[in-house]
Amino acid sequence: MPSSTAAGKECAFLGCPRNAPRKWCPEHKQHRECKEPSCTKQPTYNLPDAGAQWCKAHKGQGMVDVSNRHCVCGGAYPIFGFEEDERATCCAQCKHDDMMDIVNRRCICGRAQPHFGFAEDERPTCCAQCKHDDMINVVNRRCVCGRAGPSFGFEEDERATCCAQCKHDDMMDIKHRRCVCGRARPSFGFEEDERPTCCAQCKHDHMTDIKRRRCVCGRAQPGFGFDGDKQPTRCAQCKQGNMIDIISRRCVCGRARPSFGFEEDERPTCCAQCKRGDMINVVTTRCEHGRSGQCLGDICGVKLGGSAQKYGGVQRRPIYRSPGGPLAVMSTERKV
Repeated sequence: MPSSTAAGKECAFLGCPRNAPRKWCPEHKQHRECKEPSCTKQPTYNLPDAGAQWCKAHKGQGMVDVSNRHCVCGGAYPIFGFEEDERATCCAQCKHDDMMDIVNRRCICGRAQPHFGFAEDERPTCCAQCKHDDMINVVNRRCVCGRAGPSFGFEEDERATCCAQCKHDDMMDIKHRRCVCGRARPSFGFEEDERPTCCAQCKHDHMTDIKRRRCVCGRAQPGFGFDGDKQPTRCAQCKQGNMIDIISRRCVCGRARPSFGFEEDERPTCCAQCKRGDMINVVTTRCEHGRSGQCLGDICGVKLGGSAQKYGGVQRRPIYRSPGGPLAVMSTERKV
């Protein structure tokens, strides 16, 4: 494990003694484009434990895909694992007999996605047809009365359990928390707080608006940050040279929203004007007739999602449209 030093933390690359301002040192950091001169493909390959710097065409000996997890065989994406595993490790070819599909979990009947489980369960195990009498919907939780969504609970509760009609006298609305004064929604808190506790009228002098965070200048909302940041920290005026807009991501040209990327990309990087020849539209898939979706037999406009196929990072219900015909929702098991 990398250890922290007085000058900064060590590079995450195994055996590298250099200090790293973030995860890797400059030599091993992740790049936005392949390091090969004149190659503008998004990199996914490098030596194990280093950031992605090379595309598949220019990867060197001993380099592996460090951006996308693969099965232990290295040839496919894993979806199988043991029941207690949080992350899949094997593909369908390499899975052990006692492994199960833990990416697209199914009810014990094997036909539907589960929504029901016991009250203390973290994940559902049964569908509506197979649920036991004392099971509840743990995906869309309801009040104990079963009629409304819960908003009330005890102060230390992480999850609401009762609706307004069923709440106890010492319960509070923990879904829509109020300021300590009880009159307004809180927006202010201390810098290290995860959730706000005070409204503008009740805030202390050294509290800040942590619900609508501001740039370090204090004048504008931030939209820019480093490539790996989850939350922006700077506005357009204060951003540093290597920061990007992580709220409204743009194509590498900076003029349009990206829709195109390589097939293995998690998010698009290029617009229609800047896309490379082997890039595809990873936001909206289209069939050969130009309709949104794909072709399935003599039916076009198919959007598959119920069978765990993903397009653009969004799962969609299976919808079928005959050429020129109305929409119809059908089972994914229907043969054409």
